Amino acid sequence: MMQVASFFRWWRNELTAILPQKYFERFSRSVNQLRVVVSESEIIVYHENGGRTRELGRQLRTRSDKPQSASEQVEAHAQQGLLRAQIQALKPKPSRIILAVAPGLSLTKELQLPLAAQQDLTQVLTFEMNRQTPFRADSVYFDYRVIRRDAARKQLAVCLGVVPRALVDEALSPLSELDLRMSQPGATTDSSWDGRTFSLTRALDEQGLLSRINPLLLALNGLLLLVVLFLPFYHQRSERTALSTQLNQVRTAANGAMSLREQVDRLAQEIKVAVDRKSQWPTMIEILNELTVVLPNSTWLNRLEIKDGEIHLQGVSSSASSLIALIEESATFADVRFQSPVTQDPRTGRERFHLSARIVKVQPQQ
Repeated sequence: MMQVASFFRWWRNELTAILPQKYFERFSRSVNQLRVVVSESEIIVYHENGGRTRELGRQLRTRSDKPQSASEQVEAHAQQGLLRAQIQALKPKPSRIILAVAPGLSLTKELQLPLAAQQDLTQVLTFEMNRQTPFRADSVYFDYRVIRRDAARKQLAVCLGVVPRALVDEALSPLSELDLRMSQPGATTDSSWDGRTFSLTRALDEQGLLSRINPLLLALNGLLLLVVLFLPFYHQRSERTALSTQLNQVRTAANGAMSLREQVDRLAQEIKVAVDRKSQWPTMIEILNELTVVLPNSTWLNRLEIKDGEIHLQGVSSSASSLIALIEESATFADVRFQSPVTQDPRTGRERFHLSARIVKVQPQQ
C-alpha cells in the first residue's frame, strides 16, 4: 500500500508541475494541509487551507541537557491534548502533512553521482549515506531531488536532504494519534525544494485508499464473472475465425507454390539459353592462349578488351603491319583491322598499334 500511495502522490506532483502558473497558484491556494515546523526551541503546527494559514498549537522541545520539571511535563501534556483536539476538529481532514525543519537541524548537500545510479537512486543514496554524511543510514530520514542530468559526462546531480530520526520522532510526538510516517524518498518535483521540507504519510489515508479500492475490486470480480460466462462462445467464434484464416493461408501458399514453380521453370530455361549462348564462344583461356601463339615475341600488349564478340588489342611491336596477317591465320579470329594509324615510339623505335578482330564462334560438334 505504501507503493500505491507513493504512486498517487508522485502522479499528483507531476500533474501539478505541468499546470500553467495561474492554475498552479489556484491549486496551491486550495491545498488543505498541516505544516509541522521544528525550530531550535519548539514545535509549531500550522493549518494551511484556501490560501490562509493559522496556528493550531505549539510545544516546547525537550532538551537532553535539561530534563523537564513536573510542571513543564504537565504543560507539555496539556499542549499535546489541545493540539490533538484542534486537529480532530478539522473538517475536511488535511490531505497533506509537511514537516519543515529549521536551518541547522538538518543537512542539505548536493551530490555528483554516476548517471547509472538513477535506476535505483534511493538504494544508492542509502548505501552512500555513511560516506557522504556524518550519519548512519539507519539513524536518519532523507529525501532528494534530481537537479540535472549530464548525459555527455554521464553524471547525475542530486540535492540530498537529511534529518535525524530522533528529531522527526520528537516533532511527530504531538501527532502520534495520526500514525504518521515519512513518505518514500524522491517524490518531490518542486524545483525550489531546499532539502529541509519532508512529506509525511498518514496510515489512515492508506486505509481510506484501500476502502475505496475494495468496491472497485468487487466490480472487477463481477466483470470477470461475465467474461467467464461468455468466454466459451468467444472461443468458438475465435476458432472459426482462426480456421478460416488458416484455410486462406493454405490457399495463398498453394498459389504461391504454383507461381514459384513457374518462376523456376522460366529461370531454368533462361539459364539453358545463357549456357548454350556461352558455349558458342571460345573461353577466355582459349583466346589468351591463341594470342600467345600467333603474336610474335617482339610484340607487347598494353590493353586487351573483349566485348560483344569482338577483341581490341593495343600495344607496341617491332612490325605492327605484319600483325594483321598473323592474327588472320588463326581460326579463332577474323576481320582483323587497324582502329587507328600506326605510330612510331621515338624513344624505343617500336610501332604503336590499335587493332580489332571478330571472335569466331565455336562450331558445334557433329
